Amino acid sequence: MSWKEVAYNRRGTLTILCAILALSSIWSFISVMRYDAFNADVLDLGVNSSLLYGVFHPDFSSGNLAVNKLIYLLIAPFYNLYPDPRTLLVFQSFWISIGAFPLYKIGKKVLGDEFASVAMSLAYLVYFPLGGVYWFDFHYMALFPTFFLFGIMFLVYERKRYLLLFMFLATLTDLLVPIIMLFMGVCYMLYPSKRKRDPLITRYILVALLFSFAVLVLIALYFGPAYIYNWMNRPFSAGFFSSLSADLPLKAEYFFWLLLPVLFLSFLEIRILLLIIPYVLFVFSYSYHPFYSPMFYQYPALTAPIIFTSAVYGMRKFKKIPSFRRLKAKHLAAAILLINILLASLLSPLGNIATGINDGYNAPNQITVTNQDNALNQMISLIPKGSTVLIQGNMPQLTNGYHWILPYQLNHTDLPQYALSDPYSYYYFDGVHISGNVISNFQSEFQSLLNSGRYHIVDNEYNITLIEKNS
Repeated sequence: MSWKEVAYNRRGTLTILCAILALSSIWSFISVMRYDAFNADVLDLGVNSSLLYGVFHPDFSSGNLAVNKLIYLLIAPFYNLYPDPRTLLVFQSFWISIGAFPLYKIGKKVLGDEFASVAMSLAYLVYFPLGGVYWFDFHYMALFPTFFLFGIMFLVYERKRYLLLFMFLATLTDLLVPIIMLFMGVCYMLYPSKRKRDPLITRYILVALLFSFAVLVLIALYFGPAYIYNWMNRPFSAGFFSSLSADLPLKAEYFFWLLLPVLFLSFLEIRILLLIIPYVLFVFSYSYHPFYSPMFYQYPALTAPIIFTSAVYGMRKFKKIPSFRRLKAKHLAAAILLINILLASLLSPLGNIATGINDGYNAPNQITVTNQDNALNQMISLIPKGSTVLIQGNMPQLTNGYHWILPYQLNHTDLPQYALSDPYSYYYFDGVHISGNVISNFQSEFQSLLNSGRYHIVDNEYNITLIEKNS
């Protein structure tokens, strides 16, 4: 390799690393600002951070093992060095972005084109469904793409031990991932290969298969027979066919939007694209809208790395089609990058912020810290660590080191020491059906405590109120 080629390759690597650093920093800033503006969610960021906190602080742990996301046991020692939910937000932003590096290395090996590899990796960074994963509060599922891409990279480069390590780690990130990894192993073993397989890699893939199966068995055993029955009986349940037919156009449109940014090249490498089948079946089996929304939620994390990996391989096959032999990989990759930049400007939080448009994610307003937010944060500082606190769904700040409860969990025979209201959040009014038509929401529960005579006001500013139980 000439010095010019070495310099060109280094320039590509430097471009990717700079892009990763830039995007990670931007997303970290956005995520932390949303948190500081009290627009993060207790039921994701709060629950997941308190799960990590509880590993080393058993007094604040539920005592249950989260077998469907065992990766948390490996993250917990690092998180507890600085146990703050913002740590997770920054970590997630960097970890998702780092996935562009193994994708770049895969592209170099498969395509042999530096520019095309860089362009595909940059397209991945601005892929608008991945914008929802960045935007969504910290979730262990969001760790899957980078583990998966590193695993594929080490498979491509035949680094056997690292392949096994990253496939193991990927398997621990979410309930559905062991099934995806089983599909991967089966596809690798059954799909005909033009070159002789390395027998050691084959053995490692078999080990990964067995590990994925063992994780599934552990999950099933932990949750018990009812859990197994529910999943096995799902295709025969009364609601299955109604779920299957519900929102069919939206579900089909969902996969259209996932594949459009790579110009549907993934279909040319069906061996890899088949790995999204578990999620496809999952989407069509349920009528829960977030499962098939290409924006706002974490679920594209389960398909994005598969779609881009298959698109890279599909690009190599596309070049071999006689009618398109003159079309170079770099031209195709450049088109994909431009399409992803355009879609991101219209459909991602970054686009919202860059244009100042509040449609969609409402990002500019979501990251604006107000005087009311500052007052709320000041009142949180008045609540001693270890206290029992009634909180709203927008207060993950009170989930680490506190015994927190939400309105529907309130037990009127064992009242909390503190309660903090934020009437500027929709969580103040949002209700939960607890029996028949009875609705539990924060506003009614907070007023009930305040009017009971058992509490006094500690602080009140901008109609934000902190109350404490009388001694």
